[in-house]
Amino acid sequence: MRNADKRALYKHFRIEIIEDVYRHKFEQLFDRCCFACYAPPPLELDHHIPARAGGRLVPGNIILLCPSCNNRKGSMPPSEFYSPAQNARAKRLFEQQVSLFEFTFDWAQWEADPLAYLLCVGVTPEAAQAFLAAQHCAETEDGITIVMK
Repeated sequence: MRNADKRALYKHFRIEIIEDVYRHKFEQLFDRCCFACYAPPPLELDHHIPARAGGRLVPGNIILLCPSCNNRKGSMPPSEFYSPAQNARAKRLFEQQVSLFEFTFDWAQWEADPLAYLLCVGVTPEAAQAFLAAQHCAETEDGITIVMK
């Protein structure tokens, strides 16, 4: 279930370079550090409400933890692992991450002008140019082929 949830989490971004932009935005919500101890990367996606308690790896239930904190948390409920202040902070982050993952790939904008679309969603000009130069066609995870003009 966890791997399926993780694939589904980023699937709707359609193109890896856009996924990378939104993954970075997600990490920025946590200041690119562990939610529990503020350690720097590497970081792991974790269920706030554990899978064992019915939690899914979906927007509104994802915490970034360092491997050590993720291992210590295990399947503990949030109230046993985090302080009340941390749980209040998590609630605010969940609201922000839900809106972040409401992204919908706009095929019309993509087909009209791929470069403008990549820039519109936050890809840097240099990365967008490099991506487009390297791509003539690409197949997305769900089998859709994107042909570059």
